[in-house]
Amino acid sequence: MFKTIELRISSLATKERKKFYSALFILVSVVAHLSSILLGNGNADYFNSPIGQDFIGFYSAARLFLLDRAHQIYDIPTLSAMQQEIVPGLQSTTPYMNPPFALLIYAPFGMLPYKTAWLLWVAMQLAFFVIAIRLLYSALQIDNPIKTSHPNWLYIASFPPVVLWITYGQATGLIFLILSASIVLLLRGRDFLAGIVLGMLAFKPHLALGVAIPLILALRIRAILGGASSVGLFLGLSFAFFPQETLSYPKAISYFYTFFNGNVNGLYFPLWGEVTIASSIGVLTYPFPLWVGTILQWASYCLGGWLMVRLWKPISWQPDSSSWKYAMAGSVFLSLLFNAHLYQYDLVLLIPVFILLEGTKLKNSIALQAWVPVIYVLSLFSPHLSRIQLRLSVEIIGTPLFLQLITIVLLFAFFRVRQEGLIKSL
Repeated sequence: MFKTIELRISSLATKERKKFYSALFILVSVVAHLSSILLGNGNADYFNSPIGQDFIGFYSAARLFLLDRAHQIYDIPTLSAMQQEIVPGLQSTTPYMNPPFALLIYAPFGMLPYKTAWLLWVAMQLAFFVIAIRLLYSALQIDNPIKTSHPNWLYIASFPPVVLWITYGQATGLIFLILSASIVLLLRGRDFLAGIVLGMLAFKPHLALGVAIPLILALRIRAILGGASSVGLFLGLSFAFFPQETLSYPKAISYFYTFFNGNVNGLYFPLWGEVTIASSIGVLTYPFPLWVGTILQWASYCLGGWLMVRLWKPISWQPDSSSWKYAMAGSVFLSLLFNAHLYQYDLVLLIPVFILLEGTKLKNSIALQAWVPVIYVLSLFSPHLSRIQLRLSVEIIGTPLFLQLITIVLLFAFFRVRQEGLIKSL
């Protein structure tokens, strides 16, 4: 039955249709976002949200640092006051949730007027994204889609999370480059340097797990030493420049992430935008005692780790082999799905997974050709469907519940592609 459905979906997702709808989505997104900015007032868009919604969190923390007030970067009232100066009448506060040393990245932008800083930030993130795509395609010896108007480039650029992280002003371009560069260096046999680069994700360590865990499982000592050196350097910088803030960071971050334990509406983040197994557990166990959700979430992390071990167990460390690329794609995929925190725009990190699979025997997989377009569509609509479920559940049963559809589809797609991979003896 599933094979029939996949054949039907893949037959509908023709190159011509993908090219047309990709171009249409980019056009509509650009026009809508620019219109919202132009119709806005000052540093706010038409909806009175900050231009680059999450960027204001980085920017306000950078401003505090430059004003010699770094000790207040995790203080919500202080951040709120700072953000009110940037966008008068702002109804919400965007917290700064990165480690203190990440301020060294954001500080130069805090020296500039907000709009100028945001434009330069977005330009830099886009440049990182393009560089990463070029590196991946070059390393895998696939025709580079950047050089021409190849449909693959259009398809990559139209992945909804790409548009979302740009509009949110997130650091996803930098994260994407670090993750991709570490994979490329492993493909080229540069383990130590790959570890150093991967360690640069110390400001978002949960997003490095998809590459870090295989390195540990395979005992790639040079890569592990490189990663440890990089992380150690960042921790040293953090304690050297921000000793008080570094010590207070664990407490601050645990406060921000209280929504993982069933706070469905989210203290500062709407849980309906979260796409991990753990966040789904947090929602579905909301009516139960807190410990129920916590135990099940930890069980999901263990399940994700076990699946990674199973995935890599029969694979030898030969980065030029199809099986290695397949396993690396699978582990990155699992690390995202079974993570503690992954917001809608972070799904852009699935792009290296799709590109890696192009370098394997699964390139023409029916399951892959069917589920990738479905993931594209749901990456845009699933969180909004969750919001509808949330409101209806509150009205009907008085309890905030919803089921994140893309989470289910991602898990199912993994096992379908995995099954086809086993058949092809990868």
